Amino acid sequence: KRGSYQMILLDSDIEDRFGLVKGWKDGLAKKDWYCFLSAARQKHHDAVCEKIEANLADATEKDNDTHRYFDALLANDKNTAAKLFKNIYTSFKKGPTPSSIKLDIAFIIDITGSMTPYAKAAATTVENLLAGSGSIVTKLNIKFPEIEFHLRAGVMG
Repeated sequence: KRGSYQMILLDSDIEDRFGLVKGWKDGLAKKDWYCFLSAARQKHHDAVCEKIEANLADATEKDNDTHRYFDALLANDKNTAAKLFKNIYTSFKKGPTPSSIKLDIAFIIDITGSMTPYAKAAATTVENLLAGSGSIVTKLNIKFPEIEFHLRAGVMG
């Protein structure tokens, strides 16, 4: 008899684990829940296995690069070894580059009486950091033109 055991599964756990939307069982007859959950579990399992295989392929490629690097060192081929080392170094350092990044920045400014002489300078500095050619976002856009930056700022005085 299929599903002869009973287990308590919280909807939130099922939704989080298998990516099901809230109310997934509303359109299903109770007798079909087992098959639906089994299919969702299998889909999740397949996705995990696919990710593991991709990671294994990437690790194998990096291992092969490392072997080629040491072969070049042993052969005293400094130019090839230097190129291979650079490739290995950058491949380990690289992660996927996001297309956009959200930045949050907060400024806390002392506005008590003793700081009055510095208030205008502080306001100008904050303004320059947030807008114009010397702004944070402008500098980031120059350094990383492939990434779109979204800056959110808050000031508390």
